[in-house]
Amino acid sequence: MDNSIFSGGKKITLNEDWTLIDGVDMVDKQRYGANYASIHHSLALNKFFKNTKIEEKYCLVIDPDFFVLKKSWITKILDLMESEDLALIGAPWHPKWFTKYRKFPCIHFFLFNTSHINPQSIDFSPTIIEKSEGVRRIGFTQKIKKFYLMRLFISIFLLRFQIGLSQDTGYKIYKEQILNSKEVLNFELFTPVINKDDFNKVEHLRSTIGRYIERLFPEKIAFLPKNRSLFSNRSRIREEIKEEVISSGWEEFHFRDEIFGVHMRNFPTKESKKKLNLDLLDSLIRLHVE
Repeated sequence: MDNSIFSGGKKITLNEDWTLIDGVDMVDKQRYGANYASIHHSLALNKFFKNTKIEEKYCLVIDPDFFVLKKSWITKILDLMESEDLALIGAPWHPKWFTKYRKFPCIHFFLFNTSHINPQSIDFSPTIIEKSEGVRRIGFTQKIKKFYLMRLFISIFLLRFQIGLSQDTGYKIYKEQILNSKEVLNFELFTPVINKDDFNKVEHLRSTIGRYIERLFPEKIAFLPKNRSLFSNRSRIREEIKEEVISSGWEEFHFRDEIFGVHMRNFPTKESKKKLNLDLLDSLIRLHVE
């Protein structure tokens, strides 16, 4: 499914494998501020699912910049979902996006069983309605770079109130299926890889002492998951193609101790950096898929 006959600059040949659906009108940027993209994305997803009858057992919602790096992954994942009766498999928000909901797949990669989750009843819209003051406060530390103790205080105490606060696209599914449901939903998460510079904006996590202080806080208001199985510190991509990928902002995900995919966040606009990113992606695809 797409809302354009062009993908990656190339024209799509429309046939029985493709459905073209008109996109939705752009929302008011002045009204929604930094959240306008989330609103727009959710409106498009909701339009598709409300106007399309999904006849297949499994349905995948995936960001266009999320690339799977596992050979024959469709067959392997669907076989796993069948054998273990999984309702859902997906990527959680990377822990560096600490304002987002946790321990549940987000729409970056959201593969669900339609017999467990009715595609026509799900609502992707975030609960954000107007501009979020909290989003702007997260960047407050950037305005006081000269005052280390102030940055440290904000990092340890004030910034912590932003953890889990954002109810972004897909939050209502999390709320319905987990927070408000009496039934247990059987699902599995990919494992995000945390690199050393992922929490640069959280001042105290940049030091060893600060990381020890972080351990004192309970799970609900901790920047990092207490359960070590929910993330990994070992970047297999870093091992394979060295340091170049670190500066690109990519997010690496594993599944059952193997590389599964990469989310190409913050794709550059400069042609030279675009080429570097695409060359890195091509290297990974050759290494893991071909």
